Amino acid sequence: MSSALVPRQSPQDRAQLVSGGASISPAGTALLASLWYARPAAHARMNRPDALSKYTRIPGALSDRQLADHLAGRATYAAALIGADGLACAGALDIDQGGEPAVRAALQAAQLAGLSAWAITSRNDEHDGGWVWVLYRSPVEPARIRAQLASVAQLAKFQADLFPTRQDARLPFGVHRWSGRRGVLLLQDGRRIDLDAGELEAGIAAVATLPRNAAPPALPEPERQQAPRAPQRVAPGDDAIGRYCREADLVALLTGYPGYRVVSRTARGALLRCGCPHHKHGDRRPSLEVRPGCDGRQVVVGYAPACVWHNPSGRNDAFNVYCQMEGLSPRGALRRLARPSPVASHLQYAPHPAEQMATAEPDQAKIDARQSDAERKRAARRDAAAEAHRAVERRLANDNRPGGAPAQHGVDLPTGVGETMMEASMRGLLGVVVGVVGAEPLGLGGASRRLSAARKISAGNSASSAWSLAISAEARCSAS
Repeated sequence: MSSALVPRQSPQDRAQLVSGGASISPAGTALLASLWYARPAAHARMNRPDALSKYTRIPGALSDRQLADHLAGRATYAAALIGADGLACAGALDIDQGGEPAVRAALQAAQLAGLSAWAITSRNDEHDGGWVWVLYRSPVEPARIRAQLASVAQLAKFQADLFPTRQDARLPFGVHRWSGRRGVLLLQDGRRIDLDAGELEAGIAAVATLPRNAAPPALPEPERQQAPRAPQRVAPGDDAIGRYCREADLVALLTGYPGYRVVSRTARGALLRCGCPHHKHGDRRPSLEVRPGCDGRQVVVGYAPACVWHNPSGRNDAFNVYCQMEGLSPRGALRRLARPSPVASHLQYAPHPAEQMATAEPDQAKIDARQSDAERKRAARRDAAAEAHRAVERRLANDNRPGGAPAQHGVDLPTGVGETMMEASMRGLLGVVVGVVGAEPLGLGGASRRLSAARKISAGNSASSAWSLAISAEARCSAS
């Protein structure tokens, strides 16, 4: 490791690693950190097999704490091998078939090409092969590394995905979330270290002692000046990809994932609210459109610059959308689509919780309980209203009793001749006041004087001011 370039590291990352309590030695974290000189601005976390997508895209560079969690098996991360500076310090060959013999053949081909390399096997439902890693002493242009690894693949006469690219690559020595295994480390000297048998630290130490490679040769000048070739378009035809693009409903495919909702239908397709995490306000103003492409395919166009679907050339057809959402390579997507229904395969995943709530059958027992509770509350309100009505009737009966008889809630005052309804109410109110305060100082005569005063000041006033009139009468009688 002495000849390896030391990557830039922030004090926050170092503090995170020290406080994290990881059970992995710093040598393992340093080995992963040396895959870049400037770590890429985004990464991905691998999900379990029952998740909606294989990877979850996360903005921000990987921290040393996350690298330590990856090695300890608490999480599994992937990231592009092209750093934030546009350069790369590592390359890899992703072999999907052939098993361990194919991986060993790739190591021998790299050795014949003069490269120091190591590999980790990977076997699950999608592929049976592994990753062959080649590390360099200094950051170089990614195209030079890919050209060198392409010659290795040609020498070994096998097919493999070449890295570094902008596509995320699962970092080495981590636990594959679908198989639950780290794999077997293979070295060019013939050593075979089982990383799942307690030999993780030994494997990291063995890789750390390997020499780093010199920078690959520069590309020929004409090839460097040549514009990058546009990806070949696949028109809807009889091949698997074309058939999927022709038969798949792109709107239904997108809305099958959380966060994507149709806002309105247009003459050419639909306008949707995007569910990718790169919108500051959750795509409050819908910026995703599904419309026909130049060759008749349905394509999705994101008009927000930060959107994952922002592609002015309009090549986001149904197959590309499926690969992106599932985190699959084209070959992996074709293998998955082949079993059993290519068009509706994304519907095999569990529906979003909001969809489950919307489509769930109503619970009749809960409905009956809510109706019974509502009826009980209505009956209670009816009983309370009836009791209040009876209390008013009792009060009115008490107010109409002869003058000498005591009232239930206060003192009955003499009934005036030809008194108005407001005066009768005032009389009853003053009777309550006298009953509460006590009729000892004034007696019924004092209460009658108060009522007479209230009658005098109430002439020509409305019933809405009865309370203020009673107060005024109280004040006058007190003054007298």
